[in-house]
Amino acid sequence: MWSNDNLVTRDVPFFFTANFHGTGKLNGQAEKLLGRFMIEYAAANGGRRPYIGTKFATYPWRLTADSLVAACKASSERLQRPVDVGQVSFSSVLGLF
Repeated sequence: MWSNDNLVTRDVPFFFTANFHGTGKLNGQAEKLLGRFMIEYAAANGGRRPYIGTKFATYPWRLTADSLVAACKASSERLQRPVDVGQVSFSSVLGLF
């Protein structure tokens, strides 16, 4: 099994998560855990930190630019750092809802 420590020591400099990973009672838990790991890793490795990408689910209520900016800001708060790469996911335009 590959742990986060194994990945970054093998020069995998990028992690991807989503604001909807860990929904319901665990809302955003994946971003919170990854953010905590990145803080600990940077402290132990001279400030070096891998990049983080996250996806923002559109859902029926998140369709405007402002709502996506708000989702990115909320992800940054959970990650305790800026988002390096953001991606819109679950496009309602495709009729997935």
